[in-house]
Amino acid sequence: ADEQQGIPGVTRWIGPDGEQVLVGRDAKANRRLTFQLGKGDDWWMHHRERPGSHVLIKMKRGKSPSLELLLAAAQITAVHAGIPEGSRIEVQYARIRDIRSIPGSVAMVRVHNEKVLEIVRDPAELTAWTRS
Repeated sequence: ADEQQGIPGVTRWIGPDGEQVLVGRDAKANRRLTFQLGKGDDWWMHHRERPGSHVLIKMKRGKSPSLELLLAAAQITAVHAGIPEGSRIEVQYARIRDIRSIPGSVAMVRVHNEKVLEIVRDPAELTAWTRS
């Protein structure tokens, strides 16, 4: 069993090559995902400027996600944000080490070195992925 098994409020997506994308389903799970499970080389994603799920791309030390993995994780972010098929969404992302907790808030964060992907929600992008 790995460290993500049995974590309340966390959904795991597995990619075709074993990639892992984890998603918090509520504020407490978002916090746990970002500040306990997330390690420095992992990448964090979120629907930009809106409340919602924190998304974590698990990475090995010193590795960065491929564009293909970033785009799949952005689609997963859109799924969990309830974005309708064919709609545009801006997804912010950064290394987990660039995410800071805002004192007094359970799930709000400050993002340093933010990058943004603009995507169109397309379920076909996730056909090779499984949700558990």
